[in-house]
Amino acid sequence: MKKILLIALAVLLCLSLCVPSSAAIYEAAAKELNDAGIIEGTGDSLELDRAPNRAETAAMVVRLYGAEEEAKADFAAGKITHPFTDVPEWADPYVAWLFSKELTRGISDTEFGSANLCSGHDYSVFMLRALGYKDGVDFDYFDAGNYAEELGFYSTFLFDGEFLRDDMTAVTRQALVTDMKESDKTLIENLAESGAVTEDAAKELLDKSAAAKELQELMGSEITAIDTDIKADMTMKDGDQASAFTMKGSLKLIMPDENDIMTVSLASLLSIAMDEESMDFGVWLKEGWIYLSTEAEGETLQLKMDISFITELMKEVEQTGSMFSIPQELSMTLFDSIEKTGSGDNVVYTCTMTGETIMGLISKLLGESMSEMLNGYDIGDITVAYTFVGGELKSVEESFSMSATAYDENGEEYVYSVDCSVSLAVNAVNNGVSIEFPDFSEYIDFTALLENVVSELDTEMPGTALI
Repeated sequence: MKKILLIALAVLLCLSLCVPSSAAIYEAAAKELNDAGIIEGTGDSLELDRAPNRAETAAMVVRLYGAEEEAKADFAAGKITHPFTDVPEWADPYVAWLFSKELTRGISDTEFGSANLCSGHDYSVFMLRALGYKDGVDFDYFDAGNYAEELGFYSTFLFDGEFLRDDMTAVTRQALVTDMKESDKTLIENLAESGAVTEDAAKELLDKSAAAKELQELMGSEITAIDTDIKADMTMKDGDQASAFTMKGSLKLIMPDENDIMTVSLASLLSIAMDEESMDFGVWLKEGWIYLSTEAEGETLQLKMDISFITELMKEVEQTGSMFSIPQELSMTLFDSIEKTGSGDNVVYTCTMTGETIMGLISKLLGESMSEMLNGYDIGDITVAYTFVGGELKSVEESFSMSATAYDENGEEYVYSVDCSVSLAVNAVNNGVSIEFPDFSEYIDFTALLENVVSELDTEMPGTALI
């Protein structure tokens, strides 16, 4: 079972090209914020695995306004105050500054609720205000999470539940690289220019933010069709035995309307080989039907399925929440580093993510009960390089390693491992892409069969059909 899941996880990471427990997910981002003086901890710990209270949140928000020194000086001089009796002494300047600016209210006339936990929704409101947006004018207070998600620095799926200091770090980190209202300057650029944070202290954050912003803009170019070549190499070790897996082929995708899968056309031809065995695999999507063809050892299997069945499943998945609920911009927070090399028309952006970050995110996406399946698994650091020529994406290269610890019938420990590299070369985009489909007249319709299988699985184990 572990070997199968390990390979499944490896293939998932390969195909995604990285376009994401109680362990902190965003430690790299937390270190950047700590170096810039935006987030603080106690002693040597940033305490990312506990929930933030309202007093801590007040301090963070004041720093994001670039007003920490002003707040301390004005409070000491008696220029600002607050009416609350439950605010710890260290937080008095922050709460007083926010209260004086009418940026926060207490839970009553005399209580701020300092020890109360801050929710993801409440924090998204603070971040929107720090970016210059006003509730009641630019957004509705009760819909703040969705508005923040539209701006790209929040995920209602990830953060509307339990909200930890780790999550607060992720939201803050992404809000810092979000443009201020009606401005082309990001929040961190605004803080640096105002002197609220020094450029030296925030250099790593500023450099990474600049590269991330450039990459986001390049990746956000309007692409409705793409023609690529794909190659993946995996070396799998099962104890002392090693196996080689290779996959190569092509993928063409034409997507006139990303919100209507019935308009999408796709053609993918892959050759898969493992040791001395091989298989040719083809997938096509045309006019609402999926066509599958496999050929191995001289035998061919050709099937087709009505796409409406898949779309209904996807609607259920979207209602329960999934990876697709994460804004593309937020994924930049996951990168431990983003480095830009080259100049002019030839530029490469190399992004790295720690294995701990990926495992933490996968665990959060799966939920507490299902994430227990990942006990004993480990993912090494992941590196992804995006190459652009003349402003167009030309290639993506990814490498990573994975391992799983298991035990044989005698209780002896042994390790499965996978080392993987995958590359994608872009041949053409948009008008340069065309698809020639084969003859599908002899393909067997298996829509009803698959519907029955999924229905039986969902009856025996509710939710299985959505996995």
